[in-house]
Amino acid sequence: VVPFAEHILRNPTVQQNLQPDLILQFGAPLVSTEISKIIKTTMREQPAHHVLVHPHQSDERADPDFTVSHKVDGDISSFIRALAS
Repeated sequence: VVPFAEHILRNPTVQQNLQPDLILQFGAPLVSTEISKIIKTTMREQPAHHVLVHPHQSDERADPDFTVSHKVDGDISSFIRALAS
């Protein structure tokens, strides 16, 4: 978790050099329009894996920009514990 990530991501140097191989998103939908924009740009210019870990709700649009490549439908804390073990 990066406090004030939106401010850091608006920096032109950061935007030019940001080349993630993996985007791991916990929970949905994203509240930040800046982070959503950067994910869309990244997926368009340099496709990466965008993994969303989120308990699915039938009435919810968890991926409104259609950038998620993998969905894990489940409890976030259980997923993190499994990664840590």
